[in-house]
Amino acid sequence: MIKELKLLARSIFIIDKDDRTRYIEIVPEITRHPDYDKAARMVKQLIT
Repeated sequence: MIKELKLLARSIFIIDKDDRTRYIEIVPEITRHPDYDKAARMVKQLIT
């Protein structure tokens, strides 16, 4: 959440099979998107 504006932020969380957080990206600028390609690469690493 962007507290100053009371807005939600875009984010990606990747949790592995052992319930460990492996990747977090929070984008504070509401008009931008997270790096989906980077997140996809992390998922591919975790499943191989």
